Amino acid sequence: MVRYRSRRRRRWRAGTVLLLILALTVLLVSCVAGSNSLWLLGLFGADLRVYEKEPVTAQLPTDGAIAAQLCAAVEFLNAGSVTMPEFRSASQAVRLYRDAILNSLIGSNYSAYVGNAALLETVEQSYPHLTAAVLIPDSDFENAAAQYLGASSVSNRDGQLFSYLSKADCYMIPTQIGVRKIAVIPTGIAETEHTYRMTFSLDDGEGGSAVYTALFLKRSEGIPYLRALTAV
Repeated sequence: MVRYRSRRRRRWRAGTVLLLILALTVLLVSCVAGSNSLWLLGLFGADLRVYEKEPVTAQLPTDGAIAAQLCAAVEFLNAGSVTMPEFRSASQAVRLYRDAILNSLIGSNYSAYVGNAALLETVEQSYPHLTAAVLIPDSDFENAAAQYLGASSVSNRDGQLFSYLSKADCYMIPTQIGVRKIAVIPTGIAETEHTYRMTFSLDDGEGGSAVYTALFLKRSEGIPYLRALTAV
């Protein structure tokens, strides 16, 4: 019993030391001037607080080119509803928007996913008792999660509507999902050094939604990606 307690105390002390080291690392990095430190803060999820505190440098028009890019990203992630789940991390966003991303992929390239002969053959061999109609390679899902949510590491698993076929590296749904077209209505876009902050509402033609704030991170190349979403 004494030995067990001693081992438990040692493990607890080691865990405490590790947490202190991580906390000290975040503190030291946060004190470093310049944007080069932000990537490390991102490893601990602390970058968002830095981005949220950046001073606004400009107010952008809600009918300009940047507004169109940001609204298109929100439309891609919308699952046909005037409500959208809030999130503050890429991993949380991927989990919440898995089905929406997969359905948007189908909507944008249905013919490729319904007629992928190579994938169909792989599924038939790996799952002989399964009848598949629409198949999406998991690499397409991963690429979309990286493009729209900035996810650098994606876990592939079942969604609420889509099933993940791990032996064939793809997602499956028996038939195409029908989704209502939701209008994204931007009401303001503030620019900072590293972000765009867009406030918007959603309209399905029957009623409006709450007001949301979407924080997008800029990229050196390509469209900005959605880093966090909150209801105002």
